[in-house]
Amino acid sequence: MSIQFKSIVGLQSQSYFNFLSANGTARETPIHAASWLNVQEKWEIINYNDLSSTGKLCYGDVVGFRNPHFNVYLSGFPGYSAVTTMGKLQDAERLVLLDPQDPSSTAEMTVEDEFYLQQVNISKYAKVNGNGIQISVPLTTNAEATFRIIVTI
Repeated sequence: MSIQFKSIVGLQSQSYFNFLSANGTARETPIHAASWLNVQEKWEIINYNDLSSTGKLCYGDVVGFRNPHFNVYLSGFPGYSAVTTMGKLQDAERLVLLDPQDPSSTAEMTVEDEFYLQQVNISKYAKVNGNGIQISVPLTTNAEATFRIIVTI
């Protein structure tokens, strides 16, 4: 099944099977990993270069992820060591989904595909380090952890 922009999804760690979770409406709030998929763990996929796009998601697309419940965006703000949330879709919220087998791929993505979640501006990657809830999801210099998109709506 292909994935469309504007879909509401969960971002699931493939090492621990937990989900990236927003932690409120405040900006610069670290996100955490949760073992469930509720409103805090749901994200709208946004095409960063065409905010109204409902086209198909491909590896290499520059995207933003907005939590509709809190109206915050996943962010890899420069200088931070963890994934946070911010209130606007700006440069630090530009993310790219990279194929672990071929990082230069631009193939259409499906729900079966795994990906590295890379922050474009600082070239760091999100990584989940354990089961259940974590205090934060660190940004690392190496692509070590893969994720999968779970379509919820």
